[in-house]
Amino acid sequence: MSGTPDADGILRIADRCTGCGACISACPVRALTLASTGPGGSGRKLAAVDRRRCTLCGACLPACPHQALAIVPR
Repeated sequence: MSGTPDADGILRIADRCTGCGACISACPVRALTLASTGPGGSGRKLAAVDRRRCTLCGACLPACPHQALAIVPR
Protein backbone atom coordinates (compact mmCIF):
# COMPACT_ATOMS: atom_id res chain seq x y z
CA MET A 1 0.00 0.00 0.00
CA SER A 2 1.35 3.42 -0.85
CA GLY A 3 1.06 6.50 1.31
CA THR A 4 -1.96 8.73 1.10
CA PRO A 5 -1.88 12.37 2.17
CA ASP A 6 -4.28 13.40 4.90
CA ALA A 7 -5.94 16.81 4.57
CA ASP A 8 -3.76 18.24 7.35
CA GLY A 9 -0.58 17.81 5.33
CA ILE A 10 0.80 14.76 7.15
CA LEU A 11 1.63 11.81 4.94
CA ARG A 12 1.08 8.48 6.63
CA ILE A 13 2.69 5.54 4.87
CA ALA A 14 0.65 2.57 6.06
CA ASP A 15 3.03 -0.16 4.95
CA ARG A 16 5.78 1.33 7.11
CA CYS A 17 3.66 2.08 10.18
CA THR A 18 3.83 -0.76 12.69
CA GLY A 19 1.56 0.82 15.29
CA CYS A 20 4.41 1.07 17.80
CA GLY A 21 3.07 4.34 19.25
CA ALA A 22 6.36 6.26 19.26
CA CYS A 23 4.80 9.13 17.31
CA ILE A 24 1.88 9.24 19.74
CA SER A 25 4.21 9.63 22.71
CA ALA A 26 6.14 12.40 20.95
CA CYS A 27 3.14 14.53 19.96
CA PRO A 28 2.83 17.54 22.30
CA VAL A 29 -0.81 18.21 21.37
CA ARG A 30 -2.01 14.58 21.38
CA ALA A 31 -3.04 14.72 17.72
CA LEU A 32 -2.06 11.10 17.03
CA THR A 33 -3.88 7.93 18.05
CA LEU A 34 -3.90 4.29 17.01
CA ALA A 35 -6.85 3.44 14.79
CA SER A 36 -7.95 0.07 13.51
CA THR A 37 -7.76 -0.50 9.77
CA GLY A 38 -10.43 -3.19 9.69
CA PRO A 39 -14.22 -3.00 9.81
CA GLY A 40 -15.79 -2.84 13.23
CA GLY A 41 -12.51 -2.18 15.02
CA SER A 42 -10.82 -5.33 13.79
CA GLY A 43 -7.54 -5.47 11.94
CA ARG A 44 -4.15 -3.86 12.29
CA LYS A 45 -3.84 -0.65 14.29
CA LEU A 46 -1.96 2.22 12.66
CA ALA A 47 -1.24 5.84 13.52
CA ALA A 48 -4.04 8.26 12.69
CA VAL A 49 -3.91 12.06 12.74
CA ASP A 50 -6.61 14.27 14.29
CA ARG A 51 -6.67 17.13 11.78
CA ARG A 52 -8.23 19.50 14.31
CA ARG A 53 -5.38 19.08 16.78
CA CYS A 54 -2.30 18.67 14.55
CA THR A 55 -0.18 21.83 14.36
CA LEU A 56 2.37 20.33 11.92
CA CYS A 57 5.12 20.87 14.49
CA GLY A 58 6.97 17.79 13.26
CA ALA A 59 7.73 16.28 16.69
CA CYS A 60 6.41 12.92 15.47
CA LEU A 61 8.81 12.68 12.52
CA PRO A 62 12.09 11.87 14.31
CA ALA A 63 10.22 9.76 16.88
CA CYS A 64 9.11 7.22 14.28
CA PRO A 65 11.67 4.41 14.01
CA HIS A 66 10.22 3.41 10.63
CA GLN A 67 10.07 6.87 8.99
CA ALA A 68 6.37 6.36 8.36
CA LEU A 69 5.36 10.03 8.68
CA ALA A 70 6.29 13.04 6.59
CA ILE A 71 4.95 16.57 6.33
CA VAL A 72 3.89 17.33 2.78
CA PRO A 73 2.40 20.46 1.21
CA ARG A 74 -1.36 20.66 0.95
